[in-house]
Amino acid sequence: MNEIDFSSISAVFVTTRDANAQKDNIKNLQAVLNKLGLEMLLQTHSAQILGRSDGLSLDEIFSRTKFVLSLGGDGNYIGACRRFVRYGACVFGVHTGHLGFLTDALLCECETALKEIISGEFVAQHIKLLEADFLDESGKTQKRKLAFNDIAILRKNPTSTAHIDAFLDDFCFNSYYGDGVIVASPMGSTAYNLSAGGAILHPSVKAFSLTPICSHSFSQRPMILGDEHEIEFRSKDDVIVMMDGQDHLDLSGFCGVKIRASKEQITLIHRKNRDYFKILKEKLRWGHQ
Repeated sequence: MNEIDFSSISAVFVTTRDANAQKDNIKNLQAVLNKLGLEMLLQTHSAQILGRSDGLSLDEIFSRTKFVLSLGGDGNYIGACRRFVRYGACVFGVHTGHLGFLTDALLCECETALKEIISGEFVAQHIKLLEADFLDESGKTQKRKLAFNDIAILRKNPTSTAHIDAFLDDFCFNSYYGDGVIVASPMGSTAYNLSAGGAILHPSVKAFSLTPICSHSFSQRPMILGDEHEIEFRSKDDVIVMMDGQDHLDLSGFCGVKIRASKEQITLIHRKNRDYFKILKEKLRWGHQ
């Protein structure tokens, strides 16, 4: 039995990265929600783009619902999870993008999927995000950022390599020379991490991966660590820290960045017929020549 009850839900928060490009899809989704007796809640800027005057702030939205429909592709889904985790959001992905690795339903399937969810026919997946603390010289946190997929420490100068020292639980265990290094969550292991030669982690695994990017040493290999550990990276070179490919900070303004599994969790809502290995086979074209 699911510990989340959507049977009495009356409103749904619909979020997208580009309301202008999604106008028709939002209208179609509005019709589906109306049919199911559900009110569509939109943030103020999205409502304004659509010519509506009923836009709300995030605080107003999450005082009325915790159920979020992420409309678009994987990028919107990832951004929604990162932004709304502090509200205790439950996120369901409606796919209108290209890859659709993370999202569960096409727009044409949304009515059926929502009926299933309201009747309790769904799977709730609770996952930890990655947390990055940007440190000053005294080791105090000056900024904190979250990532759903990955945090990458990357060289800025394309004509030189980056030297990045890595500390595991305050012990210097490695130095990376090359284009950088990726710290990936299990959910993000099939993204940038995979393209850099990292291992795929099942979403249920309590771990994260370290994967060098174009290393200048053949001895450097991807590493899997339990999520009880924390990693600190320091570099005197010109490097940036990129969260999910959507947000970044220049490391030169800090002494280092410490990365760990966050205490905060996001709840992902999936249809019961979702098969992780079937998705891997289809999206990665396993078995195809």
